[in-house]
Amino acid sequence: MEIITEKDELIYNKYKDYERDLPYSFILLRALHASENDHTRILISLLKYPGEDRKYPLLRNFLKDIVFKYWQNNEKRDNFIDKLCNELKGIPFNQNLIDAQIGTNDACIIIENKVCNAGDRDAQLERYANIINQKGIKQENIWVMYLTSDGKKTPSPDSLTNNLMKKLNIKPADLEEDRKEQIEKHSYSALSSEEPIRFVEADYANHILPWLKKVIEQVPYKEKQYLIPGIKQYIAFLQNLYFILPEEKQMTEELIKQILKITGNEKAKLLTEKSSVIFDYNEHLKELQNIVEKEKENIKNKIIKRLKEDMISYLSKKAKLNAEQIVTHNGYERKYDRYWMWFQLGKEEYNNNIHFEWNWEDKKILKCAEISLVFHIERGEDTKKLKDAIREELKNNFPSGFEGQSDQVLLSVTIDITEYINAIDDPKQAYKILSHKLDNYEEHIQNLIKLTCAEKIKQFLNTK
Repeated sequence: MEIITEKDELIYNKYKDYERDLPYSFILLRALHASENDHTRILISLLKYPGEDRKYPLLRNFLKDIVFKYWQNNEKRDNFIDKLCNELKGIPFNQNLIDAQIGTNDACIIIENKVCNAGDRDAQLERYANIINQKGIKQENIWVMYLTSDGKKTPSPDSLTNNLMKKLNIKPADLEEDRKEQIEKHSYSALSSEEPIRFVEADYANHILPWLKKVIEQVPYKEKQYLIPGIKQYIAFLQNLYFILPEEKQMTEELIKQILKITGNEKAKLLTEKSSVIFDYNEHLKELQNIVEKEKENIKNKIIKRLKEDMISYLSKKAKLNAEQIVTHNGYERKYDRYWMWFQLGKEEYNNNIHFEWNWEDKKILKCAEISLVFHIERGEDTKKLKDAIREELKNNFPSGFEGQSDQVLLSVTIDITEYINAIDDPKQAYKILSHKLDNYEEHIQNLIKLTCAEKIKQFLNTK
């Protein structure tokens, strides 16, 4: 900071004193860099607290004050809460990739935790609701809770789909652009006025934090030794996250008063405006982070879409198949923070036990721009027979070019796609770059294409 006047020097010194005198806060979760999964586990642990009479007091309060806050029919709401708590089967973590589920045999609340601003996957919320519905739970008993950091992040229209909105008793806008605006503005109306909207948006700053402060009063004295200190630590962590630790807020306000006093009335208005930055800084930062994350997500989706189309074009030419004959699927493995996209040659003769597959880590697709092309055999009951058939086919027809392959992986190469990404807005050039990189492994790829069409493999897959 450049010091120009005596007043500036006084202000500078006051600020340095403020920084020095801030209380040292040892907050365990901050020291451990709590992730989205950690937040979910903490929430589940609190909701599973049974209470003295096993009536789940924290869960009841959470359902009433947050999940069902806008349910107009109090009698139906209270009966539903009683049923959930009395018949609770569990609150599993990350089952079927769903962050948390509050469930009974015939009702379920899906919790999708976005506290760290993770992006949405294609049809993510709809896919989760379908998974629960396929377990026999009726659609009218399925709720979806979208839990964010501060309420500013909204679900992607590709995740909260038109179809899912209707299933959750939301009336979607007629035009897709209007529906996108509807989601961004949290502007939902019910399809049926007789039923509640079963999509709930909540956040840690405005809902979870006040709820935590409230539930401390509900914990009986005998639990104070362990439960209360844990909740207080979590409250301190969230307050620090949102720059609202009481001591820091009080000292910041005092600093502003001292700075205003030093400058005199002529600069009071200016400094009042500048001082608001201290309180607004976190909000601005989060807005910027959201913009950056959304832009990164858009770029990744663009790359994935282009990569899929180009790989289909490449394989269809090499295998002499129509593009429609190449079956594709993609997904995300939360455990490894890894995306995958596979390509199966042929629709009827073959299944997805043997296929080409792209794998890439979420953090690397933009930073390192590296992906791995793999041709492998999935694990399964018939894997050994399939591997034996492939080994024999390799030995008889492809004696060279497959040295060192494992039982499952027949080809694994890492390809730098930085140049490809840079050309993503020029489809012809992007395809040319990818083709050139893949052609470095043409002999392997051609042999593997022949392998998928080999008679013994084909017979095995058809007679499974």
